[in-house]
Amino acid sequence: MVRHNNELRQFSYTVSHNLRAPVARLLGLTDLFKRSKPETDREEIAEMIRKSGRELDVILKDLNQIIDLRNDLYQVREKYF
Repeated sequence: MVRHNNELRQFSYTVSHNLRAPVARLLGLTDLFKRSKPETDREEIAEMIRKSGRELDVILKDLNQIIDLRNDLYQVREKYF
């Protein structure tokens, strides 16, 4: 049980750390987008926002895979005990 709680704590730390960077970037870019005037700057910033959104999507998909794999492992362990 202690091991499981430690793994859960480590996973939650990893999740919060991995999600924080793209979210902070998105917030900064949207603020920059609001303040920018020339259309060329806005298009470049919009592309960076799209890129950050795609990176966030990849992170979320990866985290879902990790959760699925861990659930599968725990189900296998339960069958043997």
